[in-house]
Amino acid sequence: MKKKELEELALDLGLSFDGHSGLIYGQRRGFPFYLEPVTDQGQFAIFFSVGTEAGRADTAVLEALTDFSDVLIDYERAGYCLAYAILPAPDLTELRDHLEAAIEDCTYYFEEEGLLSACEKTGRTGRVALYQVGGKWLFLTPTSYEKLLAIQETRRKEAPRPQRPRQRENFLLGFVGALLGSLAGAPVVFLLTGSQRLMSLTAVLVGFLTVSGYRLLGKGLSLFGGIVSLVLASSMSLLAFQLRYAQIYYQDRMPLSEAFAAINRAALSGQLSDDYWFTGLLVLGLSILTTAYAAKSIERMFG
Repeated sequence: MKKKELEELALDLGLSFDGHSGLIYGQRRGFPFYLEPVTDQGQFAIFFSVGTEAGRADTAVLEALTDFSDVLIDYERAGYCLAYAILPAPDLTELRDHLEAAIEDCTYYFEEEGLLSACEKTGRTGRVALYQVGGKWLFLTPTSYEKLLAIQETRRKEAPRPQRPRQRENFLLGFVGALLGSLAGAPVVFLLTGSQRLMSLTAVLVGFLTVSGYRLLGKGLSLFGGIVSLVLASSMSLLAFQLRYAQIYYQDRMPLSEAFAAINRAALSGQLSDDYWFTGLLVLGLSILTTAYAAKSIERMFG
């Protein structure tokens, strides 16, 4: 049946209609119930949850209801929940009469037999109503309803978060990003450092920018990306160190390019002090350590 027809049927019966689930529901004589279409031909079933103060209702008593009623033709039971199939009808008018008769027969019979509406989870009788929990309609007491909501909330919090699909790493763009990052960091080492020893500390910046550049453009950071970042960061840090040392050593007596070549010749011929080698090795070591640490931290952060 179409939802519009179900809604009109519920209105004629003086009941409520849930457009999402397509159920007609209500309460009579203290028994909450719902009606649900079970075939496309307009056959319905009516659902209850009943019991006694002592526990579950006697099976023979529940089965006898199909003999008592002219419109109930079959019966199923699951714990405290009951489902009675209702006689099909050829048109909406007769269907409405069948549904009304089913509601009246069930609730009158349950009342006469001393049955009570019961929570389908615990069997407790009393203040039982229909609640929606996780998209299902359940016969529950308020206490059971609150407990189920709490359980659902706990499961929701404990459920693993869906993993974002990993983007495929672009090695070429990653290399470009690492190169740009190292080029951005090297001038900082050269321009902002006033002494050779402080220069070694600014090598940290080169390592971080190099790894960040690879991760940003490459959309990933593999072992290859770590090695590329390591090579570029250490190379650019050493280059900045040598240029700065050459500028300080030759005191602008020659162009920087010539000073750079001269400082390398002097280093290879042993003309420079141990301070040059110590600071250079410190720059190289810090650059390698920083790049490795940055690569590990960024990969752990972005997965």
